[in-house]
Amino acid sequence: MTTDNTRLEPRQPEDFPDWRFDYLDIGYEEATRSFWMEYKATAPHCFPLDMFREIVAVRRSLLRLVESDKKGGWPIRYFVIASRRPGVFGLGGDLAVFAAAVRLRQSEPLRAHAEICVDIMHGLATAFGLPIVTLSAVHGQCLGAPSRAPSSPIS
Repeated sequence: MTTDNTRLEPRQPEDFPDWRFDYLDIGYEEATRSFWMEYKATAPHCFPLDMFREIVAVRRSLLRLVESDKKGGWPIRYFVIASRRPGVFGLGGDLAVFAAAVRLRQSEPLRAHAEICVDIMHGLATAFGLPIVTLSAVHGQCLGAPSRAPSSPIS
């Protein structure tokens, strides 16, 4: 696994579409000019903070690609989010982490998740400031916020 700082680092335009991430697969579909970001089938059953960091790195990488001289080789019209987990799209935040932070009165983990989620959603809502369309390809059930069983009940 990569370190937190490495997760945020944009990938090099010349390596596209072979960018590597721990939780995400990246692809390009020439016929539709679509950039695909898919959650790996082996990704956790929820979105840990490190996965959110990788999503930010994907956005930074895409922006770097568009700004580079490699853009002409990769015309992008759509940014598609999908899941490779069979039958499931989207898995939500890690409720066990959230509950533990609340029980321990630790605001920093909650703040970190909130800030990065707002950053990601703003980027998607504004199409990263690019002339593209962002969308989700939902295959199967659209689920959110599953959790591991907490080690102790929430008081």
